[in-house]
Amino acid sequence: IRISGGLSVASFLALSRRKAAPKPRRATECSLYDEKGECLEHRALALHFPSPRSFTGDDVVELHVHGSRIVVDGILKAGPRTHAARRIVVDGILKALGDIDGLRAAEGGEFTRRAYENGKMDLMQVEALGDLLASETEAQRSQALKQMRGDFAARYDSWRERLVRVLAHVEAVIDFAEDEADVVESSVLSEVVPLLARVHWEVQNVLGDTKRGQIIRDGFGVAIVGVPNAGKSSLLNALSDREQAIVSDIPGTTRDLVQVSLNIGGYPVTVTDTAGIRDDEIEKVGISRAVRSCENADLRLLVVDAVSVHEQHHDGVADWRPTASRCVRSGPTIVLLNKVDALTEDAIKRVESRVRSHFDEKEMQEVQSRPKELLHVSCTANIGLEAIVVRVRDSLQAILKGDGTFSSDIITRERHREHLRACEAHLELTKALLDKGEVVIAAEELRLAVEELASIVGRVDVEDLLDVVFQDFCIGK
Repeated sequence: IRISGGLSVASFLALSRRKAAPKPRRATECSLYDEKGECLEHRALALHFPSPRSFTGDDVVELHVHGSRIVVDGILKAGPRTHAARRIVVDGILKALGDIDGLRAAEGGEFTRRAYENGKMDLMQVEALGDLLASETEAQRSQALKQMRGDFAARYDSWRERLVRVLAHVEAVIDFAEDEADVVESSVLSEVVPLLARVHWEVQNVLGDTKRGQIIRDGFGVAIVGVPNAGKSSLLNALSDREQAIVSDIPGTTRDLVQVSLNIGGYPVTVTDTAGIRDDEIEKVGISRAVRSCENADLRLLVVDAVSVHEQHHDGVADWRPTASRCVRSGPTIVLLNKVDALTEDAIKRVESRVRSHFDEKEMQEVQSRPKELLHVSCTANIGLEAIVVRVRDSLQAILKGDGTFSSDIITRERHREHLRACEAHLELTKALLDKGEVVIAAEELRLAVEELASIVGRVDVEDLLDVVFQDFCIGK
């Protein structure tokens, strides 16, 4: 139980019936009582963190009692009756605290918000703590810890400091008298323009990071695409190892998006089963969503019904081709020949040749993401599923690692990207204005660029933004 604020020590003294606060940062055993003098906890531990050396920057007292869910559920494995009894201990202490004037239950994220407002954390560290609490994979945890450590904020602060230096020199030019301005301007700008150009180049370089940080935080998007009854839902169920989507021989069973989160190679992957893409007035909403999902995904799994392709004449297989073309033109695609367990080896070769011929046609020659190999799959016979997982993992690692190492300049949220894009636009305009000799307007554009960088880390007034940042935090953080 964490108590933060000016009344934290007084609250502890009222509960423990002690005359002095515990020694700072040392665990002290004590008993806790309610206002009637009834003992609520015989052997509690109390820790005192005086301001400003605490998580929130305020005076903080933490009470460790036997009602901890971690202790009960994770270590003691207590039965329902014992758990209920221990829960009463916590409820009793919370009630006793609530009876003390000036104390109230904390809102979600309020402790972290106080830490930010007291200068204990910057805004990126606050966001990183939220990401750490929500992390489900090793990659997410590692990225959140790097951001909490200040690795990413240091780069933004470096840009900001260098631009402030450029701004100071530019404004100094404005302050000189007219008769001195030309000489001073030429001398000063020759010194700061290269520094401005360097920061501009670095910002552009980070904006071209293929959204690595956001992919790690939000998940690598994989869309399962194909015509109705190709086996998309069966593939989703097979990959997730549980029935997420309804499977039926009736075409068009899936009429909306079905998503499942997977952990592949330590990375978060969100797989989306889409409605079969075809011309259907009734199902046009689901099909429209499927098309958007296909276009927005980081990777597409194109499911082709090998049996259907085999049984149809060459002119009759056009039904899968528009979907295949749309899929491949949207970006990187892995083609899966499904239901191969129902065909002979010779039949599979003919189907593969027929499918390849489509991607070799003239209209597809310029598409850079044309698939180079086809995977043979059977969701019902469990054929080729491991190969799909390996290919998805390899595609993800290729995007995230590039040259084999993670970049330290990772944008983890769209908020960061929007501010950085705005900063880049102001820097571009600043350079153009300086080239034209418009020093006064250039200084204003440069000031706006500095403010955009400051907004990322939270160095400016961002009161409205704080409400959004903290709303997803749990009570106690």
